[in-house]
Amino acid sequence: QAVNDIENYETTSQLHYLASVQERIAYQLILLADKFGVVSEKGISLNLKLTRNEFAQLASTINESLSRHLTEFKSEGLIDINGKEIIIKDKDGLMKKSGNYT
Repeated sequence: QAVNDIENYETTSQLHYLASVQERIAYQLILLADKFGVVSEKGISLNLKLTRNEFAQLASTINESLSRHLTEFKSEGLIDINGKEIIIKDKDGLMKKSGNYT
């Protein structure tokens, strides 16, 4: 577990400097899905207790950029959004959006 945490920290540190906003958001969605997601018939459900601002901070971006990219992901069929719940419908597609960081 400690090795995993260190690897995640190193990857996250690299992301803040090297990745685009889209890649950082996709990466954070995948990371959250792997840690907290619940598999359902709709996909992987993330019922986040985070505010949009907190989620934006995780991805080192601003709320407006987060909202824009989440809307893009939704229109591409990668996710669905229902209030604070985000459903990952296409994890492989999100992994591609995250670049080589997953």
